[in-house]
Amino acid sequence: MMWGETANSITRGYDLLAVTTPGDEGAVRGTSGWMAGFRAEEHRREDRYLEDPFAQVLVPAGERPAVGDEAPNAMVIIRGRLVDETVLSAVEEGVRQIVSLGAGSDTRAYRLRLPGDLHYIEVDLPGQLAEKAGLLEDFRASCRVSRLEVDLRGEWGLEGFDPAVPSLWTVEGVFYYLREEQIGDVLRKITERSVPGSWLAFDVPHPGYLAAAENQGFLRFMAERGSGFTGAMADPAACLARYGWEAEAHLQGDLNGVGWVPPLPGRLARRQEIWFVRARKA
Repeated sequence: MMWGETANSITRGYDLLAVTTPGDEGAVRGTSGWMAGFRAEEHRREDRYLEDPFAQVLVPAGERPAVGDEAPNAMVIIRGRLVDETVLSAVEEGVRQIVSLGAGSDTRAYRLRLPGDLHYIEVDLPGQLAEKAGLLEDFRASCRVSRLEVDLRGEWGLEGFDPAVPSLWTVEGVFYYLREEQIGDVLRKITERSVPGSWLAFDVPHPGYLAAAENQGFLRFMAERGSGFTGAMADPAACLARYGWEAEAHLQGDLNGVGWVPPLPGRLARRQEIWFVRARKA
């Protein structure tokens, strides 16, 4: 199946939940192909920091921003490894429910060999996940996967979600596109659904990223294509503390030595004002 074709049926062994919000969100959805492309390129490297053998399946032809070094490909690889390690840590502690908000081209249910009794819930904009299901229809995940298509900026529920058990919430590359009040609304809804022992991992720009002169070319490119960056957080750990989470937040380039992830290779250690956040619900 070629990229862009619509899946005609539900992939074997998966639940595709109802689309709840109509609308054309193609610009934001299209960035998912870039993320897959960055991960596929990384996987082909002998010194790869992130392994994703399924990423190439999800790469659409020509879908890569033509802005050279301004494209934040290092950030994509770092957050991918951070969330990988967080998933494995949570599973080791007994978490059996993961919610991937803005799942896009996330392939962890296929490549991390997760327990068969784990429920992996993918959430993304209408049209995004049905297409991915079709592209991956020849492969099987190691756990149960459900897919919910919804716009996080509105009201949303999670069919099949068990609010009584600890969960891991991952929010990769989502808060870039939300306003401050929308980020707060998503965090509130996550908190309301999280019992003690739950986990949370996400990335988000520092306000300085949006203001930095060296980022303006890329930011203009994103805005002109209809997927402008609008979200930022000055102090994610302090923000999450107000919601009852114990969090650590580190900027890209300051991750070495924190223990979440292996040391960054020099080619990925460029300092950039992007927060990487990992939190626990006490």
